[in-house]
Amino acid sequence: MQVEVPFYPLIVLPAAGAIGLFWLRARRHLAVLRAGRPIDRFDQPLQRIWGIVVYVIAQRRLLNDIGPGLMHAAIFWGFLILLVTTGNYMTNGLIETILRWPLGGIAWILVVAVANLFIGLILVALAYAAWRRIVARPTRLALSRDAFIILALILGVVVTELAGDTLRFVAHPDDPARRVALLAGPLSLIAAPIGVAAAAGAFGIFAWLHIGFVMGFGTYLPYSKHLHILTSEPNVYFRALEPRGALRKMDLEAEPAPGEEIVFGARGLKDLTWRHLLDGLSCTECGRCMEFCPASMTGKTLSPKHFMEGLRDQIVAAETALAAAAGAQRAARGGVAGGVEASDSALAAARQRATEALSLPLVDQAIPEEAVWQCTTCGWCVEGCPVLIEHVDSIVEIRRNLVLEESRFPKELNVAFRNMETAGNPWGQPRSARLDWAKGMDVPVLGGGRLRGCVRRSEPQGGAGHGRPPQTGRGAVRGARRARDLQW
Repeated sequence: MQVEVPFYPLIVLPAAGAIGLFWLRARRHLAVLRAGRPIDRFDQPLQRIWGIVVYVIAQRRLLNDIGPGLMHAAIFWGFLILLVTTGNYMTNGLIETILRWPLGGIAWILVVAVANLFIGLILVALAYAAWRRIVARPTRLALSRDAFIILALILGVVVTELAGDTLRFVAHPDDPARRVALLAGPLSLIAAPIGVAAAAGAFGIFAWLHIGFVMGFGTYLPYSKHLHILTSEPNVYFRALEPRGALRKMDLEAEPAPGEEIVFGARGLKDLTWRHLLDGLSCTECGRCMEFCPASMTGKTLSPKHFMEGLRDQIVAAETALAAAAGAQRAARGGVAGGVEASDSALAAARQRATEALSLPLVDQAIPEEAVWQCTTCGWCVEGCPVLIEHVDSIVEIRRNLVLEESRFPKELNVAFRNMETAGNPWGQPRSARLDWAKGMDVPVLGGGRLRGCVRRSEPQGGAGHGRPPQTGRGAVRGARRARDLQW
């Protein structure tokens, strides 16, 4: 028994419309990403592909929070399976024809069995998601209309497929896949009294409804805040592989090219890398980054989640300006209907607005200034994010711009900066005291070896104002000596 969607050739009309609407929005997102700073994230492809397996397919970080993690995993894994059965509707039974050919159709029967199982799991997961947002309402999770639209579209996709499969089994009761369809099989027995003719007619209705929900879901994604369904995969692939916290090197003595402006750190969107702009489009709004953030937990202004939301809003605003500039440029070239040409002044004005949108300060737009300095750079937000957003890197780049270009920083840093300029460490310890931390420990001084940074060699134990020498370095020496003396 194969899918036979009535009037199937007409699918080209909604498909063309869906693809067109999808591309209209997607190209806006791509335009902003192209405006970001370049960064090389194309190295080590095998390690990056393995990250897709671990963080996307296996849902590793989502499953750290077992309840919501299983809910999300059921929906995600279910949709991977339903790509086959939904593709069968979209191709008018072509996939079923291919899978029924080898081994007596065992492959297709297995697909139907697994798909029915995951349809049930998705329905349970959707019920849990709705309960969690309406009843449980954890503080980290926002109650948004957009989320319910996505849940409704997912529900429409799975319910119409289940109804379509049920009606197919009513019309073709001898189909061997009916025996393994955990949901559609029993439901087809209940619906059997409607008769074969009615079932065949109703199947056509639900087949088109299913196709409509799938196209609507795909078209809506680039317009919604759930764009992460499409961007999380590249966000994981292009993750940073170097040690966390490594700073981007800056040439403080660089001379700008004619017509070019050198910006230290990140002032606006154009000063962030394209990968960090992709972060703003990939946020799932799950709030895991807030859960153990020291600033968020203590009621401070900083929220990594709200920073990503603000960044996304600023990106969307810039997209509008870039789209207007692109439209003005096409008009100037006579590429609009009727050959109407835009004036040079209109084109220049549109480009100026686009430049201003990309240069609009991130501070007090995407993130409050006080929040920039509340980040402890502990990296919990990065560690907890299921799509590997790099919040800290963007915050540090904003800090660098505030310090290097605008001299805007908390007054408490004045002493630390002055000490680093004069003594090479924030506490003002003289260079002659560089090895004081090792006094009395008979530590040989080598020409090269493990670097003892200024924190471990200079910071007094217990903080500033305490006279005890740093204990971390001394503890490391004692530990190394014990390890040397062990009998292996």
